[in-house]
This record gives sequence, C-alpha cells and structure tokens, in this order.
Amino acid sequence: MGNTSSFENTTKPSDITHRLDTTMVIGETATSEQLLEQVLGEARAYLDTQPQLALNLIHHNEALAKTPEQKAQLNLLKASCLSRVGKIEEALDVAEQSYDLTSDEKILCSLKEIAARSQYYLGSYMEALRTSSESLMHIKHAGEFQASEERFAVLNTQGAIYYRLGQYDQALAAYLESYDVAITLENKHLRLKSIANISNVYKEEGHYEQALSYLEKALAELKTIDNIRTNIIILGNFSPYYFAMGQYKEAISYADKALSISGGMPIDYIDIYTYKAEALSALQEYQEANNNFASAQALLKEHPNDHLQALLYQRQASHFVRQDKHETAIDLLLQAKELFTQTNSKKELYQVHLKLSEIYRSLEQTDEALENYIIFHTIKSELQSETSEQRRKALLIEHEVNNLIQEKEQASKENERLERLVLERTLQIEEAHLEMLKRLAIAGEKRDDDTGEHTDRVGRVSALIAKGMDCDPTFVQMIEVAAKLHDIGKIGIPDSILLKPDKLTNEEFDTMKTHTSIGAEMLSNSDSLLIQMAERIVHCHHEKWNGKGYPQGLVGADIPLEARIVAIADVYDALTNVRPYKRAWSHEEALEEIIRSSDSHFDPNVVKAFLAVIESDAPQVA
Repeated sequence: MGNTSSFENTTKPSDITHRLDTTMVIGETATSEQLLEQVLGEARAYLDTQPQLALNLIHHNEALAKTPEQKAQLNLLKASCLSRVGKIEEALDVAEQSYDLTSDEKILCSLKEIAARSQYYLGSYMEALRTSSESLMHIKHAGEFQASEERFAVLNTQGAIYYRLGQYDQALAAYLESYDVAITLENKHLRLKSIANISNVYKEEGHYEQALSYLEKALAELKTIDNIRTNIIILGNFSPYYFAMGQYKEAISYADKALSISGGMPIDYIDIYTYKAEALSALQEYQEANNNFASAQALLKEHPNDHLQALLYQRQASHFVRQDKHETAIDLLLQAKELFTQTNSKKELYQVHLKLSEIYRSLEQTDEALENYIIFHTIKSELQSETSEQRRKALLIEHEVNNLIQEKEQASKENERLERLVLERTLQIEEAHLEMLKRLAIAGEKRDDDTGEHTDRVGRVSALIAKGMDCDPTFVQMIEVAAKLHDIGKIGIPDSILLKPDKLTNEEFDTMKTHTSIGAEMLSNSDSLLIQMAERIVHCHHEKWNGKGYPQGLVGADIPLEARIVAIADVYDALTNVRPYKRAWSHEEALEEIIRSSDSHFDPNVVKAFLAVIESDAPQVA
C-alpha cells in the first residue's frame, strides 16, 4: 500500500503508455501477481500528478487481479483515481462494491474513507460522517489507530466535512488530530497539509493572526520538502488569506507563485486562478480578472466538477457586480444555484440567495429581493439544529430532580423510622441538582461529551492547583465541584448563533460573550457557598491577567482567584486530553503554550503553581 515505486523518478508518461501495450510480453517472465504489484506501484506513482494516466493503466490490467483480495486492492486504487479525475459517483460505486471482497481492516478503512470523501463531494454530509466513523473503526481494529496514514486520511476527510457544514470547532479538532498523527508518523508532507487546513479554519472564523502564523510556519518548512502539490497548496492558501484581509496585491503575488509551479492537479490551479481573479477584480483590473476566470473555466472544461463550477460562477458574479453588470451577475448566480442544489451544498446555496437578494434590492426589485431573502433564511434554518440531545438530557434530569423533591416532601411527613430515607433523598436531590447544572454546562458547550469527562477533569485539575497554592482545604473541595460549571451560560445562547455555519458578526460575537453573564445570572442569589463560588468562576473565567478579557475587562488580582485557576485548568485540559475528535496533545506542547501566555492571559503565580503540580502530580493530571 506504499506511495512509491521503482518507476516513480524514471518512468515518463510515454513509458507508461508503452507498457500498456507490452503487458503480455512482460507476463512471459513474471507471474500475474508480480505484474499486478508492478502495475499498482506504477499507478500509485502517478496518482497525485497524472490520475487519468494511472486510471488507464488500471483499466488495462484489471484482469491481473485474480483473487477477491487482489480485486479489492486494485479497486481501492481505481476508486482513488476516479475521485481525482472528478468521477465521484463512479468512485463511490467502486468503493462500496469492494467492501465484501476483503477482510483486511486497512483496505476496508481506505475504501470507506474514499466512500466518505465521495459522499462529501456529492453533498451527503451525514452519510459521509457515518462512513468516515466506520472507517476509523476499521483502522482501530487493525491495531494502528494511534498513527497511520489511513487514519490521517479519515481525519482529513472529517475535517473537510465539518468545514463545509460550518462546524468549525469540530473541523479544527479533526485537523489538529490529523496534525498529531502526521507528527507521530514524522511525515512532513502530511504535517504541512494539516497546517494548511488548520489555517483555513482560522481564516474562515476571522482569526487572521492565527491563520497567518500557521501559514508562515508552513512556508518556512516548504524548503525541506520536494512534494510539488504541497508547495502549490501552501503558496496558494496565502491568496485567499490576503484577499480576506483586503491585501489584494499580496493575494495576487502568492497566486502567481503557486501558478508558476507545474506538476500539480487541475483542481488546485482552478482555485488559485479564481482567487487571483477575485483580487484583480477588487483592484478594478477587470480585463486581467476575466483572463484568470477564463483560465479556471478552461481547466473546468477539461476536468468537470459541479461544485467548483458553481463556486466559479459565484465569484464571477461578485466580479460583475463591481462593474454594475447586475444582469450578468444574476444569470451567473442562477447557474450557481442550480449546481449547488444538485450537489446539496446548502451553505453556498443560501449565500447565493442572499447575494441575489442584495442585487435585486439594489435594482429596486423588491418582490425578487424578498423572495430570495426568505429562501436564504429557510435554507439557513435547515442547517441549524432545532433540538439538542444534551438539552434533552438536562430536561430529563430536571424532571428527576422535581420527582426527588416531591419524594422528600412526602418523606418529611413520615415518622422517625424514615429519617434515614429522608437524608438519602436530600443528598440525591443535591447531587442531581449539581448533575443537572453540569449537563446544562455540557449542552451549552455543544460538545459530544455526554459523560461530562471534560468538566470533571477541569474540576480535578483546578483542585490540584488550588492545593498546590496552599489554599484552604474547604476552598479546594469547593473549586473541584464549582469549576465544572464554568461554561453553563452557553445554554442561554440561541442556536442561530451557536450553530451558525459561517463567521459570527460583531453583534453575534457580542451575544456569544454574554454566556458569562447569563451563567452568572443563572447561579445568582444562592445561599450556597459552593454555588456562589461557581457564579464567580462562570462570570470571570474569560477575564485575562492583562485586562484584555471579558466581560468586565478585569485586571490582575481583581479577577477572583478561583476564576484565574479554572482558566488554566480549562486550557490545559483542552490541549492534553481526548475530545470527541481530538486526541491529547503532547505534554511539552501544552506547557509551552501555557508558559508563553503567563503574565498576559494567565496569572504568573497560578502558572507557577500549575507547573509544580505537573511535576509532582502528573499521573493525576493526565
């Protein structure tokens, strides 16, 4: 299942074509099994740069696969080639039809990864997620779950699915996990691929500083790798970044650098030509922009891809709007709408309707503007979940609490013989109440953490830090419980914001930040010292030592100690423990990040105590 062969650096396309005509001659001195391995090796060597050539080679030699296992291996490569040349439905069919041909867990993993990627391209995102999860189970059964190229490919596909759905937290988690796998494999090419993807997520969320830092990190490493496509992708990724920042000349410069490299796949150049065209259009260099759009269209004609074609139409429409050619822009958007509908690309589809609404409004065509605006909201609502499994569980727990309260009231009327039962029920009520609050906190975070392990760990690490700072034993006991409620206020943030598939507006982000105040209000006016501590943590755990946090912009010691402690515990847990789509980061990387943020984000004294805890209590913290 390797990626190279003895012909990778010496065989020219013409050599491969000649070999298609000399198979029988070679077969006189080699077994069919040996010849099959040679064919597969040659096909893999051209998979990334000339997939159609690799596909021709496979088609010509399919008869060499005699056993079901050999057919599965050949079909795996065939499906990969079909995917790369844009024959997505055929790739999906070949992959799905090959499941029953093999019991090899690694091959099954790769077949289902290709199937998931094909489903993603076809817009069947939920099916793609389900298939990719099955793919991960196969590689887990193969005993190579922690580090394998197969696992990297699945995580990369999952990241792409979440990115397309606008679920950027999950996309980032998948890409970060793929980055960890690439590091373990010591594979620079895969690591750079992950870095590019991570940068894209940060860019989409508007975190341009983080996006640029990852891109610059990748750029510094490009000189150490000779993979042509990786160079094209990394250089090309600078173009949309600088376009988003309004630095159009820089966007054009990096697009030109990427386009100057030959040997990549057409899909890469299509994107780069359109990025460059957009930047040229923004600079009102309309004719040159037309030339680059035409170059992208020419490549699409040779390598059809409905989704990329729709994106091209969408970007061209903006180009013509800038020139006040609104009718042309409308025509392009209507074509994009049809293609996005066919590919079930709902995020892009509602963006098209929003753009149509804006154009019609500028033309004072109010009926059309209103119609498209309504469709925009309808499609957008389809992407937002109206129900939450975690909220449902919270409501069930609340119902159980009410039942326990009723039982307590009945038990209090019983005789002394029932006093023990009353005490037990009282404890159950208190425990259930805390459990309800913890469930509400999990629901607000929108994480698949039904067990509450994240909140439990934050509480445990917070207690260890407090103990390391020689805090009162009662304080240590209370913070372990109170810290679990740090994000409870997110339960009060509307789904339209929590589940929004694209970047939040400034107003929406201001609403998101109110989760600290909402949570504090939920816990206010309590007679319980524990809940009072939780209220302070909830309200202040996003404050920063340098005063640049929220909601109050508190500085230094004005931030309650318990909130300063929980801030570090929460960050450390996010970096070093397993999440639904992310395994633990290395201990060293986590410490480096926390030390770097000392005296800016974190209280230096708390950082010092935390580091001491790590040294003395590492097994408990992990």
